[in-house]
Amino acid sequence: MALPSTMKGLVLHEDDSITLETSLPVPSPIHGSAIVKVLANQANPNFFNMIRGQSGAHPFTQPRPLVPGAACIARVAAVGPDAVSLKVGQLVAIDNFIRARDDPNVNILWTMSDGQTEESKKLHKDVWRNGTLAEYARAPLENLYPLDEETLCGPESEGGLGYSIEDLLHIIPHSVPFGGLRSIHLEPGETLVVTPATGLFSGATVSAALAMGAKVIAVSRSSSGLEKLKANFPSVRTVVATGDVKADTAAILAASGKNAPDACMEIGPPASTGSTIVTSCMLSVKSYGRIVLMGGRGDTNLPFPWPQLLYRNLTVKGGFMYQREDVQKMIKLAETGQLKVGKENGFEIVSSFSYEDWDKCGDAAVEHTAFGKMVVLKP
Repeated sequence: MALPSTMKGLVLHEDDSITLETSLPVPSPIHGSAIVKVLANQANPNFFNMIRGQSGAHPFTQPRPLVPGAACIARVAAVGPDAVSLKVGQLVAIDNFIRARDDPNVNILWTMSDGQTEESKKLHKDVWRNGTLAEYARAPLENLYPLDEETLCGPESEGGLGYSIEDLLHIIPHSVPFGGLRSIHLEPGETLVVTPATGLFSGATVSAALAMGAKVIAVSRSSSGLEKLKANFPSVRTVVATGDVKADTAAILAASGKNAPDACMEIGPPASTGSTIVTSCMLSVKSYGRIVLMGGRGDTNLPFPWPQLLYRNLTVKGGFMYQREDVQKMIKLAETGQLKVGKENGFEIVSSFSYEDWDKCGDAAVEHTAFGKMVVLKP
């Protein structure tokens, strides 16, 4: 496939403005990379909140100017000389968690955060500066995940799952919670407490845990959000949190039944800083239970009583993103129909915009942050 010399794409500038450029150079493949033709991007509400300076947004930095965007579905258009399995024309999912090849402890959130170290900032600025909100993008081979297009998008009458290309974008947000659940070795039949449970990533935690065979207790202040979650996943037990630690803990234990929960995941946004709901969720976990904290809270102290942690032999760990193997296994769950997406399963594409309408797309993205809702940005 011959690549064109120029393309259109969005550029984020130092003053937080975005412009649509029509003659950006098309990147060429280098070692460790592939060039993809972008089909559909997730319009990340966290990105739009960040550039608009919204209260509670992630305080990330990135080198500018740059082409933003990273979570997308694309086709391979060209590969670098060291690619051995990817084929031109192949359908792939692309994620935004890039690690340095010679030191995986150095990582960035592609076009969102250049990290905290000199090495991570160099990786973003000098190597992986531009993302996927263009017609073509250069991406690391490690961030391309081949998709079984025949199975995922084939008609149900022929054994396929009948998803559209845009539907497949819903798989990508599952990567973060799936990585966290695997990090605490969640097993089929175990009971998991999830909070807050009704947002884009926290709702995906519920979906991922169910696909892994777990029993789920969803805890949130949003009664309407929990009702919608319950409508999509009838087996989920829900608890409307009040902020009263003792009462909320008792409600979670009651929802769990005869046995206390085995594990807990917290995956709230920065705005959840200071909330005591996570305290109740952690207190509900059984002795020798496991807790993973993945949210963007800004607490300076762990919101949990030290003696409980000690005497109940609890394991509490942080969880930032995932391993490549986690994403590969998650995609297998989707390809086998265990992890379900698509409108009939509660995963809706709310609206789709072209790059020309990026600002309207941003408005829609920050409005629709609930579980199962996604806004799409396409070339």
